[in-house]
Amino acid sequence: MAYRVALTPAAAKNLDDLPSVLRPRVAEALRKLADNPRPPKCKKLEGQTGYRVAVGDYRILYLIDDRTKTVTAYKIGHRREVYRD
Repeated sequence: MAYRVALTPAAAKNLDDLPSVLRPRVAEALRKLADNPRPPKCKKLEGQTGYRVAVGDYRILYLIDDRTKTVTAYKIGHRREVYRD
């Protein structure tokens, strides 16, 4: 069963702020999370809840709710900045 992918308002803004060349690649990665929220290259985050998947030098940070079959992306950004609060 496929998951529903949702973006927080902050993640939607992050996506809009990405370079136009990169935006389609990140959008495709988000679509793929609907079919497999734990792809082989995803990593569980240490020190915080959630997972991350890489798209080049950019990262998508997200939460998985298996009960409601929802993947919620909460932050998208460059790897040197995305883990900062």
